[in-house]
Amino acid sequence: MTNVDAKRPQLGGEHPSYSWTEAPRGLPGKAADPARLAAAMQHPSYPLTSAYEPGWVLQNSMGPIPLWLLEGLAPLLDLKPGQRVLDLGCGLAITSIFLAREFGVEVWAADLWIDAEQNRLRIDEAGLTDRVHPIAADAHRLPFEHGFFDAVVSIDAYHYFGTEIRYLSYLAQFLRKGGRIGV
Repeated sequence: MTNVDAKRPQLGGEHPSYSWTEAPRGLPGKAADPARLAAAMQHPSYPLTSAYEPGWVLQNSMGPIPLWLLEGLAPLLDLKPGQRVLDLGCGLAITSIFLAREFGVEVWAADLWIDAEQNRLRIDEAGLTDRVHPIAADAHRLPFEHGFFDAVVSIDAYHYFGTEIRYLSYLAQFLRKGGRIGV
């Protein structure tokens, strides 16, 4: 046990992310013990995410298991193949890849701080060049037509740009009638 682990409060309860706290810590983006990481990433509440290579998820995550967050949110979005989805604040685009692969949607992977060309390489590697479109975009100056998207998702990012009281009404302009926003 490291000093950091000794100072960390003991967690408990039934929340699925608890298993993540037991995953061994290594260098950023690398697990100290890949087998323990793989075991920690398997959870019955997240069967789609469990199929992804744990090292890839860890290496490309900018927050706490974004695929678990998205998988938990997705049923509320009523996603259908062919729909257009904005993944706002997509980070390294793994949530965009997940959306396209698991739900058959077309995704615009928008982020201000992550290089769109680097995301393009990850998307191409995943074989989703035709369904995931990485773009550099400021969440306050989105380059889309009103009513363009069927859904907007923001996984572990909305709090960086959506705190202004009128932001949600601004964002809603980009949804078709009946579209959904998931944060």
